[in-house]
Amino acid sequence: MNNHHARILIVDDNPRNIQILAKLLTEQGYQPEYAMNGEEALEWCSLEIFDLILLDVMMPDMDGFSVCQQIRESNNNAETPVIFLTAKTDMESIKKGFQSGGVDYISKPFAFDELLARVETQVELSLSRKKLKEVNHWLEDEVRNRTEELESLNQQLLKANEELHLLDKAKSEFIQLLSHEIRTPLNGVLGSLSLLKSIQMVGESKELVEILDLSVQRLERFSFMALDVSNLRSRGKLALNREEADLDEIVELALAELSDKIRSHNLKVILHQKPKLETILTIDRKYISKALINLLENAISHSPVNGTISIDICNKNQMLQVTINDEGAGFPEKIIEHPFKPFSAYQRHDANFGLGLHLTELIMESHNGQLQIGNNESHGAFARLIFHPESARVNA
Repeated sequence: MNNHHARILIVDDNPRNIQILAKLLTEQGYQPEYAMNGEEALEWCSLEIFDLILLDVMMPDMDGFSVCQQIRESNNNAETPVIFLTAKTDMESIKKGFQSGGVDYISKPFAFDELLARVETQVELSLSRKKLKEVNHWLEDEVRNRTEELESLNQQLLKANEELHLLDKAKSEFIQLLSHEIRTPLNGVLGSLSLLKSIQMVGESKELVEILDLSVQRLERFSFMALDVSNLRSRGKLALNREEADLDEIVELALAELSDKIRSHNLKVILHQKPKLETILTIDRKYISKALINLLENAISHSPVNGTISIDICNKNQMLQVTINDEGAGFPEKIIEHPFKPFSAYQRHDANFGLGLHLTELIMESHNGQLQIGNNESHGAFARLIFHPESARVNA
Protein backbone atom coordinates (compact mmCIF):
# COMPACT_ATOMS: atom_id res chain seq x y z
CA MET A 1 0.00 0.00 0.00
CA ASN A 2 1.33 3.48 -0.85
CA ASN A 3 1.89 5.39 2.43
CA HIS A 4 3.08 8.59 0.75
CA HIS A 5 1.21 11.71 1.84
CA ALA A 6 -0.08 9.97 4.98
CA ARG A 7 -0.62 12.67 7.61
CA ILE A 8 1.02 12.18 11.01
CA LEU A 9 0.60 14.42 14.06
CA ILE A 10 3.62 14.58 16.41
CA VAL A 11 2.76 15.67 19.96
CA ASP A 12 5.82 16.39 22.18
CA ASP A 13 6.85 19.23 24.48
CA ASN A 14 10.49 18.79 23.42
CA PRO A 15 11.24 20.80 20.22
CA ARG A 16 14.33 18.69 19.55
CA ASN A 17 12.28 15.47 19.48
CA ILE A 18 9.76 17.10 17.13
CA GLN A 19 12.53 18.28 14.81
CA ILE A 20 14.15 14.83 14.63
CA LEU A 21 10.85 12.99 14.12
CA ALA A 22 9.56 15.48 11.52
CA LYS A 23 12.77 15.22 9.47
CA LEU A 24 12.76 11.42 9.64
CA LEU A 25 9.09 11.14 8.61
CA THR A 26 9.41 13.72 5.82
CA GLU A 27 12.31 11.76 4.32
CA GLN A 28 10.02 8.70 4.22
CA GLY A 29 7.31 10.59 2.31
CA TYR A 30 4.97 11.29 5.23
CA GLN A 31 3.37 14.67 5.95
CA PRO A 32 4.04 15.54 9.60
CA GLU A 33 2.35 18.22 11.70
CA TYR A 34 3.24 18.97 15.32
CA ALA A 35 1.82 20.16 18.62
CA MET A 36 3.82 21.22 21.71
CA ASN A 37 1.20 20.27 24.29
CA GLY A 38 -2.12 18.52 24.83
CA GLU A 39 -4.31 21.53 24.10
CA GLU A 40 -2.63 22.17 20.74
CA ALA A 41 -2.98 18.47 19.91
CA LEU A 42 -6.72 18.51 20.67
CA GLU A 43 -7.16 21.67 18.59
CA TRP A 44 -5.42 20.02 15.64
CA CYS A 45 -7.62 16.94 16.06
CA SER A 46 -10.79 19.05 16.04
CA LEU A 47 -9.82 20.63 12.71
CA GLU A 48 -8.02 17.89 10.75
CA ILE A 49 -8.05 14.13 10.24
CA PHE A 50 -4.74 12.29 10.64
CA ASP A 51 -3.59 8.82 9.65
CA LEU A 52 -1.42 8.41 12.78
CA ILE A 53 -0.66 10.29 16.01
CA LEU A 54 2.73 10.04 17.79
CA LEU A 55 1.95 11.12 21.36
CA ASP A 56 4.45 11.85 24.12
CA VAL A 57 3.33 10.57 27.52
CA MET A 58 5.12 13.04 29.81
CA MET A 59 3.91 16.57 29.06
CA PRO A 60 3.08 19.51 31.38
CA ASP A 61 -0.56 20.37 32.24
CA MET A 62 -2.01 17.31 30.44
CA ASP A 63 -0.29 13.95 30.05
CA GLY A 64 -0.51 11.79 26.94
CA PHE A 65 -3.00 9.36 28.48
CA SER A 66 -5.55 12.17 29.09
CA VAL A 67 -4.98 13.57 25.60
CA CYS A 68 -5.52 10.12 24.05
CA GLN A 69 -8.77 9.61 25.97
CA GLN A 70 -10.13 12.94 24.71
CA ILE A 71 -9.05 12.19 21.14
CA ARG A 72 -11.00 8.91 21.34
CA GLU A 73 -14.10 10.93 22.29
CA SER A 74 -13.76 13.28 19.30
CA ASN A 75 -15.45 12.81 15.93
CA ASN A 76 -12.58 13.47 13.55
CA ASN A 77 -9.85 11.22 14.95
CA ALA A 78 -11.72 8.80 17.20
CA GLU A 79 -10.38 5.88 15.13
CA THR A 80 -6.93 7.29 14.34
CA PRO A 81 -4.18 5.01 15.76
CA VAL A 82 -2.06 6.51 18.58
CA ILE A 83 1.51 5.39 19.30
CA PHE A 84 2.83 6.53 22.68
CA LEU A 85 6.37 7.94 22.92
CA THR A 86 7.52 7.10 26.42
CA ALA A 87 10.55 6.60 28.66
CA LYS A 88 8.26 4.75 31.06
CA THR A 89 8.21 1.10 30.04
CA ASP A 90 6.98 -0.42 33.28
CA MET A 91 3.97 -2.71 32.93
CA GLU A 92 1.59 -0.35 34.72
CA SER A 93 2.34 2.53 32.31
CA ILE A 94 2.04 0.26 29.25
CA LYS A 95 -1.29 -1.08 30.53
CA LYS A 96 -2.55 2.46 31.16
CA GLY A 97 -1.53 3.47 27.64
CA PHE A 98 -3.58 0.69 26.04
CA GLN A 99 -6.53 1.40 28.35
CA SER A 100 -6.58 5.05 27.26
CA GLY A 101 -6.80 4.04 23.60
CA GLY A 102 -3.24 3.63 22.38
CA VAL A 103 -2.35 0.90 19.88
CA ASP A 104 1.43 0.72 20.44
CA TYR A 105 4.33 2.38 22.26
CA ILE A 106 7.92 3.31 21.37
CA SER A 107 10.56 3.67 24.06
CA LYS A 108 12.80 6.72 24.33
CA PRO A 109 15.47 7.14 23.18
CA PHE A 110 14.23 6.09 19.75
CA ALA A 111 15.65 3.32 17.61
CA PHE A 112 14.80 4.85 14.22
CA ASP A 113 14.43 1.57 12.32
CA GLU A 114 12.01 0.30 14.96
CA LEU A 115 10.10 3.58 14.98
CA LEU A 116 9.70 3.65 11.18
CA ALA A 117 8.62 0.00 11.11
CA ARG A 118 5.92 0.59 13.71
CA VAL A 119 4.80 3.81 12.07
CA GLU A 120 4.54 2.06 8.70
CA THR A 121 2.53 -0.81 10.21
CA GLN A 122 0.03 1.48 11.93
CA VAL A 123 -0.30 3.80 8.92
CA GLU A 124 -1.04 0.83 6.68
CA LEU A 125 -3.67 -0.39 9.15
CA SER A 126 -5.15 3.08 9.41
CA LEU A 127 -5.36 3.54 5.64
CA SER A 128 -6.81 0.02 5.26
CA ARG A 129 -9.51 0.79 7.83
CA LYS A 130 -10.36 4.03 6.05
CA LYS A 131 -10.47 2.25 2.72
CA LEU A 132 -12.67 -0.47 4.21
CA LYS A 133 -14.92 2.19 5.71
CA GLU A 134 -15.23 3.87 2.29
CA VAL A 135 -16.02 0.52 0.68
CA ASN A 136 -18.62 -0.19 3.37
CA HIS A 137 -20.21 3.21 2.80
CA TRP A 138 -20.22 2.53 -0.94
CA LEU A 139 -21.75 -0.90 -0.39
CA GLU A 140 -24.39 0.58 1.92
CA ASP A 141 -25.22 3.17 -0.74
CA GLU A 142 -25.35 0.47 -3.41
CA VAL A 143 -27.56 -1.76 -1.26
CA ARG A 144 -29.83 1.19 -0.49
CA ASN A 145 -30.02 2.16 -4.17
CA ARG A 146 -30.63 -1.44 -5.26
CA THR A 147 -33.24 -1.87 -2.53
CA GLU A 148 -35.03 1.25 -3.75
CA GLU A 149 -34.82 -0.07 -7.34
CA LEU A 150 -36.17 -3.47 -6.27
CA GLU A 151 -38.99 -1.85 -4.30
CA SER A 152 -39.85 0.24 -7.35
CA LEU A 153 -39.70 -2.83 -9.62
CA ASN A 154 -41.77 -4.80 -7.12
CA GLN A 155 -44.44 -2.10 -7.14
CA GLN A 156 -44.42 -2.12 -10.95
CA LEU A 157 -44.66 -5.93 -10.91
CA LEU A 158 -47.58 -5.84 -8.48
CA LYS A 159 -49.31 -3.28 -10.68
CA ALA A 160 -48.61 -5.33 -13.82
CA ASN A 161 -49.85 -8.48 -12.08
CA GLU A 162 -53.04 -6.70 -11.05
CA GLU A 163 -53.53 -5.46 -14.62
CA LEU A 164 -52.84 -8.99 -15.92
CA HIS A 165 -55.43 -10.38 -13.51
CA LEU A 166 -57.96 -7.82 -14.74
CA LEU A 167 -57.11 -8.64 -18.36
CA ASP A 168 -57.45 -12.37 -17.68
CA LYS A 169 -60.80 -11.76 -16.01
CA ALA A 170 -61.90 -9.57 -18.95
CA LYS A 171 -60.74 -12.27 -21.38
CA SER A 172 -62.73 -14.95 -19.53
CA GLU A 173 -65.79 -12.72 -19.48
CA PHE A 174 -65.34 -11.99 -23.19
CA ILE A 175 -65.05 -15.71 -24.04
CA GLN A 176 -68.13 -16.41 -21.97
CA LEU A 177 -70.06 -13.61 -23.64
CA LEU A 178 -68.85 -14.67 -27.08
CA SER A 179 -69.86 -18.28 -26.46
CA HIS A 180 -73.32 -17.20 -25.33
CA GLU A 181 -73.67 -14.92 -28.34
CA ILE A 182 -72.62 -17.75 -30.67
CA ARG A 183 -75.08 -20.16 -29.09
CA THR A 184 -78.07 -17.83 -29.53
CA PRO A 185 -78.00 -17.77 -33.37
CA LEU A 186 -76.66 -21.33 -33.31
CA ASN A 187 -79.89 -22.54 -31.72
CA GLY A 188 -81.77 -20.99 -34.64
CA VAL A 189 -79.50 -22.74 -37.12
CA LEU A 190 -79.90 -26.04 -35.28
CA GLY A 191 -83.71 -25.75 -35.37
CA SER A 192 -83.72 -24.94 -39.07
CA LEU A 193 -81.24 -27.72 -39.76
CA SER A 194 -83.43 -30.21 -37.90
CA LEU A 195 -86.33 -29.32 -40.21
CA LEU A 196 -84.13 -29.67 -43.29
CA LYS A 197 -82.89 -33.09 -42.15
CA SER A 198 -86.51 -34.27 -41.82
CA ILE A 199 -87.10 -33.52 -45.49
CA GLN A 200 -86.15 -36.25 -47.93
CA MET A 201 -83.24 -34.93 -50.01
CA VAL A 202 -80.98 -36.46 -52.61
CA GLY A 203 -77.85 -35.53 -54.48
CA GLU A 204 -76.12 -32.22 -53.94
CA SER A 205 -78.74 -30.83 -51.53
CA LYS A 206 -78.31 -33.77 -49.20
CA GLU A 207 -74.51 -33.36 -49.25
CA LEU A 208 -74.81 -29.64 -48.44
CA VAL A 209 -77.09 -30.35 -45.47
CA GLU A 210 -74.65 -32.99 -44.20
CA ILE A 211 -71.74 -30.52 -44.49
CA LEU A 212 -73.81 -27.88 -42.72
CA ASP A 213 -74.75 -30.36 -39.98
CA LEU A 214 -71.11 -31.32 -39.38
CA SER A 215 -69.99 -27.67 -39.30
CA VAL A 216 -72.74 -26.70 -36.85
CA GLN A 217 -71.84 -29.63 -34.59
CA ARG A 218 -68.22 -28.53 -34.52
CA LEU A 219 -69.18 -24.93 -33.83
CA GLU A 220 -71.56 -25.99 -31.05
CA ARG A 221 -68.88 -28.19 -29.47
CA PHE A 222 -66.31 -25.40 -29.68
CA SER A 223 -68.74 -22.97 -28.04
CA PHE A 224 -69.43 -25.30 -25.11
CA MET A 225 -65.74 -26.08 -24.63
CA ALA A 226 -64.88 -22.36 -24.63
CA LEU A 227 -67.46 -21.83 -21.89
CA ASP A 228 -66.02 -24.68 -19.83
CA VAL A 229 -62.46 -23.36 -20.25
CA SER A 230 -63.59 -19.87 -19.19
CA ASN A 231 -65.43 -21.27 -16.17
CA LEU A 232 -62.50 -23.40 -14.98
CA ARG A 233 -59.88 -20.69 -15.58
CA SER A 234 -61.85 -18.07 -13.66
CA ARG A 235 -63.25 -20.22 -10.84
CA GLY A 236 -60.89 -23.22 -10.64
CA LYS A 237 -61.99 -25.77 -8.04
CA LEU A 238 -65.00 -23.62 -7.17
CA ALA A 239 -66.46 -24.60 -10.54
CA LEU A 240 -66.57 -28.27 -9.50
CA ASN A 241 -69.61 -30.07 -8.14
CA ARG A 242 -67.91 -32.95 -6.32
CA GLU A 243 -69.71 -36.18 -5.56
CA GLU A 244 -68.93 -39.87 -5.29
CA ALA A 245 -68.87 -41.42 -8.75
CA ASP A 246 -67.79 -44.72 -10.26
CA LEU A 247 -65.07 -44.17 -12.87
CA ASP A 248 -65.99 -47.50 -14.48
CA GLU A 249 -69.51 -46.27 -15.05
CA ILE A 250 -68.31 -42.93 -16.47
CA VAL A 251 -66.08 -44.77 -18.97
CA GLU A 252 -68.94 -47.05 -20.06
CA LEU A 253 -71.34 -44.09 -20.49
CA ALA A 254 -68.74 -42.22 -22.54
CA LEU A 255 -68.31 -45.26 -24.82
CA ALA A 256 -72.10 -45.56 -25.16
CA GLU A 257 -72.32 -41.87 -26.17
CA LEU A 258 -69.65 -42.40 -28.81
CA SER A 259 -70.96 -45.77 -30.03
CA ASP A 260 -72.14 -44.38 -33.40
CA LYS A 261 -68.70 -42.93 -34.15
CA ILE A 262 -67.03 -46.17 -33.05
CA ARG A 263 -69.29 -48.19 -35.38
CA SER A 264 -68.81 -45.79 -38.30
CA HIS A 265 -65.04 -46.45 -38.10
CA ASN A 266 -65.63 -50.16 -37.48
CA LEU A 267 -63.38 -49.94 -34.41
CA LYS A 268 -62.86 -52.51 -31.71
CA VAL A 269 -62.72 -51.17 -28.13
CA ILE A 270 -61.08 -53.35 -25.48
CA LEU A 271 -61.49 -52.44 -21.81
CA HIS A 272 -58.80 -53.79 -19.47
CA GLN A 273 -59.31 -53.63 -15.72
CA LYS A 274 -57.81 -55.53 -12.83
CA PRO A 275 -60.43 -57.52 -10.89
CA LYS A 276 -61.61 -56.13 -7.55
CA LEU A 277 -60.25 -52.67 -8.39
CA GLU A 278 -62.11 -49.97 -6.47
CA THR A 279 -63.00 -47.16 -8.88
CA ILE A 280 -65.14 -44.93 -6.65
CA LEU A 281 -63.81 -41.35 -6.70
CA THR A 282 -64.92 -38.01 -5.26
CA ILE A 283 -65.04 -35.98 -8.47
CA ASP A 284 -67.16 -33.77 -10.68
CA ARG A 285 -68.93 -36.39 -12.80
CA LYS A 286 -69.82 -33.96 -15.61
CA TYR A 287 -66.29 -32.61 -16.13
CA ILE A 288 -64.52 -35.99 -15.84
CA SER A 289 -66.98 -37.35 -18.40
CA LYS A 290 -66.07 -34.47 -20.74
CA ALA A 291 -62.36 -35.17 -20.24
CA LEU A 292 -62.82 -38.84 -21.17
CA ILE A 293 -65.01 -38.04 -24.19
CA ASN A 294 -62.43 -35.50 -25.46
CA LEU A 295 -59.66 -38.12 -25.33
CA LEU A 296 -61.81 -40.92 -26.75
CA GLU A 297 -63.01 -38.74 -29.64
CA ASN A 298 -59.41 -37.91 -30.47
CA ALA A 299 -58.48 -41.62 -30.41
CA ILE A 300 -61.48 -42.50 -32.62
CA SER A 301 -60.86 -39.75 -35.19
CA HIS A 302 -57.17 -40.73 -35.57
CA SER A 303 -57.59 -44.50 -35.55
CA PRO A 304 -57.44 -46.40 -38.83
CA VAL A 305 -60.63 -48.13 -40.01
CA ASN A 306 -60.95 -51.59 -38.41
CA GLY A 307 -58.41 -50.51 -35.78
CA THR A 308 -58.39 -51.16 -32.04
CA ILE A 309 -58.65 -48.78 -29.08
CA SER A 310 -57.68 -50.16 -25.68
CA ILE A 311 -58.69 -48.60 -22.36
CA ASP A 312 -56.67 -49.65 -19.31
CA ILE A 313 -57.85 -48.85 -15.79
CA CYS A 314 -55.30 -49.62 -13.09
CA ASN A 315 -53.95 -48.48 -9.76
CA LYS A 316 -50.29 -47.49 -9.81
CA ASN A 317 -48.52 -46.02 -6.78
CA GLN A 318 -51.91 -45.53 -5.07
CA MET A 319 -53.07 -43.44 -8.04
CA LEU A 320 -55.99 -44.53 -10.20
CA GLN A 321 -55.09 -44.24 -13.89
CA VAL A 322 -57.12 -44.43 -17.08
CA THR A 323 -55.01 -44.92 -20.22
CA ILE A 324 -56.46 -44.75 -23.75
CA ASN A 325 -54.29 -46.27 -26.50
CA ASP A 326 -54.98 -45.98 -30.22
CA GLU A 327 -53.30 -47.33 -33.37
CA GLY A 328 -53.11 -44.02 -35.22
CA ALA A 329 -50.11 -42.12 -36.55
CA GLY A 330 -49.27 -40.75 -33.10
CA PHE A 331 -48.80 -37.22 -31.87
CA PRO A 332 -46.41 -34.91 -33.75
CA GLU A 333 -43.29 -34.06 -31.75
CA LYS A 334 -44.35 -30.39 -31.48
CA ILE A 335 -47.52 -31.39 -29.62
CA ILE A 336 -45.58 -33.60 -27.21
CA GLU A 337 -43.18 -30.70 -26.52
CA HIS A 338 -46.07 -28.24 -25.91
CA PRO A 339 -49.03 -30.55 -25.39
CA PHE A 340 -51.68 -28.34 -23.85
CA LYS A 341 -51.27 -25.08 -25.73
CA PRO A 342 -54.68 -24.34 -27.27
CA PHE A 343 -54.91 -23.33 -30.92
CA SER A 344 -51.35 -24.50 -31.66
CA ALA A 345 -50.50 -24.82 -35.34
CA TYR A 346 -49.53 -28.43 -34.61
CA GLN A 347 -52.81 -29.52 -33.01
CA ARG A 348 -53.60 -31.89 -35.91
CA HIS A 349 -55.19 -28.93 -37.76
CA ASP A 350 -58.23 -29.10 -35.48
CA ALA A 351 -59.06 -26.16 -33.17
CA ASN A 352 -61.51 -28.33 -31.26
CA PHE A 353 -58.77 -30.85 -30.60
CA GLY A 354 -56.37 -28.16 -29.29
CA LEU A 355 -59.04 -26.62 -27.07
CA GLY A 356 -60.21 -30.09 -25.99
CA LEU A 357 -56.72 -31.04 -24.75
CA HIS A 358 -56.46 -27.70 -22.93
CA LEU A 359 -59.88 -28.19 -21.33
CA THR A 360 -59.00 -31.75 -20.28
CA GLU A 361 -55.78 -30.48 -18.66
CA LEU A 362 -57.75 -27.80 -16.76
CA ILE A 363 -60.28 -30.41 -15.60
CA MET A 364 -57.51 -32.66 -14.23
CA GLU A 365 -55.67 -29.73 -12.62
CA SER A 366 -58.87 -28.67 -10.83
CA HIS A 367 -59.05 -32.23 -9.45
CA ASN A 368 -55.34 -32.10 -8.43
CA GLY A 369 -54.85 -34.75 -11.09
CA GLN A 370 -52.75 -34.94 -14.21
CA LEU A 371 -53.08 -35.46 -17.95
CA GLN A 372 -50.27 -37.20 -19.84
CA ILE A 373 -50.00 -37.77 -23.59
CA GLY A 374 -47.36 -39.43 -25.74
CA ASN A 375 -46.59 -41.99 -28.40
CA ASN A 376 -46.25 -45.72 -27.82
CA GLU A 377 -42.98 -47.45 -28.69
CA SER A 378 -44.50 -49.67 -31.39
CA HIS A 379 -47.20 -47.47 -32.93
CA GLY A 380 -50.11 -45.28 -31.98
CA ALA A 381 -50.59 -42.72 -29.22
CA PHE A 382 -51.75 -42.77 -25.62
CA ALA A 383 -53.55 -40.33 -23.33
CA ARG A 384 -53.66 -40.91 -19.58
CA LEU A 385 -55.78 -39.44 -16.78
CA ILE A 386 -54.13 -39.73 -13.35
CA PHE A 387 -56.13 -39.24 -10.15
CA HIS A 388 -54.04 -38.49 -7.05
CA PRO A 389 -55.17 -39.89 -3.69
CA GLU A 390 -55.31 -36.43 -2.05
CA SER A 391 -58.02 -35.32 -4.48
CA ALA A 392 -60.03 -38.52 -4.81
CA ARG A 393 -60.71 -41.44 -2.50
CA VAL A 394 -59.21 -44.58 -3.98
CA ASN A 395 -59.41 -47.81 -1.99
CA ALA A 396 -57.54 -50.32 -4.10
